Amino acid sequence: MKMSATIMALQIGLRVQQETEEGLGVALIGDPGVGKSARVKAIVNAMFRTWAHFSCSQIIPEAVAGIPYIRPGANVASFLPSGIFDAVLEAKPGEGCLIIDEAVEGGTHVQSAFQNVLTGAQLGTVRLPKNTAIVAMLNPPESSTTGEQFSGPMASRFCQLIMKAPSWEEYDSYTEDFFEAFSRGEDNPTPTPPIISLPPGWRREAVSTRTLVSAFLEKNGEYMLSKPSPENALDGVLLGEAGPCANSRSWLGAIFLLTACEALRKEGKVPASILADAEMKLLQGCISSHITNQFLAFKANWDLPSPRECLRVAGDKDAVKGIFEMYAKDNHKVLVICQNVVSLALEKSAQEKDATAWLAAWDFLLNAKEVTGKEGMIVRTVKSLMSDGQFQKPHIKKALKGKVPPAMRAFAPVIKAYMGA
Repeated sequence: MKMSATIMALQIGLRVQQETEEGLGVALIGDPGVGKSARVKAIVNAMFRTWAHFSCSQIIPEAVAGIPYIRPGANVASFLPSGIFDAVLEAKPGEGCLIIDEAVEGGTHVQSAFQNVLTGAQLGTVRLPKNTAIVAMLNPPESSTTGEQFSGPMASRFCQLIMKAPSWEEYDSYTEDFFEAFSRGEDNPTPTPPIISLPPGWRREAVSTRTLVSAFLEKNGEYMLSKPSPENALDGVLLGEAGPCANSRSWLGAIFLLTACEALRKEGKVPASILADAEMKLLQGCISSHITNQFLAFKANWDLPSPRECLRVAGDKDAVKGIFEMYAKDNHKVLVICQNVVSLALEKSAQEKDATAWLAAWDFLLNAKEVTGKEGMIVRTVKSLMSDGQFQKPHIKKALKGKVPPAMRAFAPVIKAYMGA
C-alpha cells in the first residue's frame, strides 16, 4: 500500500511522542468517510503494544476527569478515570496510545477534561505512562454535527493534519491490498501502510534545529506568538480560530518534528518527495501555513558546511578560516556550525569509544574562536563538549593521559568554571 504525505506526517508525529516528552498530540481533521478511524487504528496497532479507542460523543467528562474515591486510610480523594483507559494506564513507557475519536463532539466540558490529559499527562489523578502518544480525530467545522470546534487551548496542544479523500492511485493501492487480505479470509481487513521508525540517536540533532529556529525568531520576532485568525486555513480547509498558531509550546514541538524529518532524510529510507511534503504539513499543523512558508524560505538559505569536513580539517587554522569566511558576520550560523561539530564529535566518541573526534572538536573550537573573534558564542559549545561527564569516560581519560592539550588550555577558565574548580 502506498503512503501519502499525510500518513507519513501522522507516523512521524506519533513516533516523536513515543520517543520524547516534548511531542505534541496529533489531530487528524477530515470529512466523514475519508478513512480517518480505520487508518489510525491500523497504524497505531502496528506501532504500539497497547491502545485505547473511544468516541467523545459517547463519553461523559467524569470518565476522563475521574470519579472521586477515597482510599482506605487516605485523607485526600483520588479521581479514578473510566476502566476503558486501564490498558493504556498499565502500559510500559512508549508503548501506549490514546485514540480520541469525534474529538469535539462531546462539547466543551469533555474538551476541558481532556485538556488536563494533555497538560498534566494524567487521567483524573492517575498519571499516564511516560511517552504515551495521543491522536485525535475530528471533522472540520462545517461537518461537525454539533458545530463545535477545538478550543484555543486544545488547538495549541496538537499538531493538526488535514486528511482528504485519497487520490485514485492511493485508492487503487488500498483496495488491492484490501482484497488480497479479504481473499485470505481475514475479517474486516484494513491495509496498513509501511510503518516508519526514526533512526537511533535522532534527538541529538535537536540542538542544531533549535539554533535554526532561534535564528529565525530573532529576525522575525512577531512569529514567536501569533493569535488565531478567523481566516486561518490549513491545506485549504478553513479552521478559523481553532486552527494552529505559533507559541512556545508549538515551536518546541516543531523543533522535534523537524529534527525527526531531518534524521529520516539523512537515513534515506523513505521517499524524499513525500518526506518533504510531510515535513511541510507537520510545520503547518504546528505554527500555521503563513509562518511555515516564511520559515522554510529562511531555512532554504541556511546553507552550512558539513560537520564531518569541519572535523577533518579541525587542526588547520587556514582551512577553518576558509570555512567561516562566509559566515563570520552571522552569530547564529557561527554557533550552529560549532554545535554541529560538537554533536558529531560526541556521537562518534560514544559510538567508537575513541577520543579522536572529541579532541579534534577542541582544535576546531579553538581555531573558530581565533578566526571569528566570537569567544562568547564559542564558549557555549565548549560547555556542550564537556557534557555528560566526558572527562570521566575511560577512552577520554586514556587519550589525555593526565595532560591538557593546547586547545583545551585555551579554554581553561571555562573548564574550571564548568568543573566547579
